[in-house]
Amino acid sequence: MICPWPGRAPTTTASQTANELAHMPKIIDKSARRSEVVSAALSVFAERGYHRATMQAIAGRAGLSKGSVYEAFESKESLLLACADALLTSIFEPAMTALEAGRAPIHERIETFAGDLLAALGQWSELGFSLFQVWAELGPDLEAPLRAQMAALYSRSTDRLQALLDEAVDKGEAAPHLSRPAALSIMAALDGMFLQAFLLPDEYRAGIQTGVFRRWCASIIPRPGEAGETAGTARQHGKRQRQEQDGK
Repeated sequence: MICPWPGRAPTTTASQTANELAHMPKIIDKSARRSEVVSAALSVFAERGYHRATMQAIAGRAGLSKGSVYEAFESKESLLLACADALLTSIFEPAMTALEAGRAPIHERIETFAGDLLAALGQWSELGFSLFQVWAELGPDLEAPLRAQMAALYSRSTDRLQALLDEAVDKGEAAPHLSRPAALSIMAALDGMFLQAFLLPDEYRAGIQTGVFRRWCASIIPRPGEAGETAGTARQHGKRQRQEQDGK
């Protein structure tokens, strides 16, 4: 053992130091631990549904003690919310980030966005469908606070998409329109494609190659000069939407 003070003998032996290190508290990467638990929970929820999934089973799948799982998540409800957040982030975040960073006209960017999401939906369709089954299983048992948190997660991407559509109108890339319904329609259509990717995978893979769905998403947004809602009505509706959202 190297003595940090020249001229003094070390006060502990190598074996004593090794013993002390062995008994030191381990440094746990909490973020990595939470990710491990979420991954295990997604798997267990997919196999058993929500009610039959236990924290003990999730802990076993993660290779952890039940106490460690509860250190990461205080309840099964909070773990379910984290699973939904992780899945939605994995599916939407890369495509949404690229959409927001793009510099091409909005209709081209929406087509690319839809294509990127279709590819992601196909990759995550099995786990995503399992999550749909959990929502169906919970139904009216889904408590109001958790329902509100789930709605907030779902609205997150819709809000960002709406903001981009509003920006496109301001830039003159799109005619004035009801941006909120347009964003909701695109997201709802993607939900349907999610189910199709799971239930009819062959038709899904063949269909996305045609580009029909990508073009349909872009067609929801009226181009400058196209007939549709008047600019004054669109501005009034948009103002009302923002006031309602600010009041929540």
